[in-house]
Amino acid sequence: MPIRLDRYGSVLRKEISDILFKKMQDQGLGLVSVTHIKISKDVSQASVYFSVLGGDQEKAKVYRKLNDAAKFIKGEISRVIRNVTIPDLIFVYDDSLDRGVRMSQRIDEIIREDSSNR
Repeated sequence: MPIRLDRYGSVLRKEISDILFKKMQDQGLGLVSVTHIKISKDVSQASVYFSVLGGDQEKAKVYRKLNDAAKFIKGEISRVIRNVTIPDLIFVYDDSLDRGVRMSQRIDEIIREDSSNR
């Protein structure tokens, strides 16, 4: 991602996080974190990657709520960031934290198995 889009992504990430925390906390989103953003080259779309604590049902619920609120969030961003194209927002669940936890658990299992075989 070019530096300019990378900086814009950082600004969007901060603004979206602020909106989720300040204006949407009563929506039952739980602990949602915006992990990163990928913006298309023409700035027409942005994939907003998020993580949330909870099981699969909680993740699916938050996914639906965020995508349903995408136009609202875009409108709120346009009130803060003026004279710049605000992309359409598409929320995507970021499973990298889940994969990291599984990998850590697997490493712990291997260490336990290795130490018990000695």
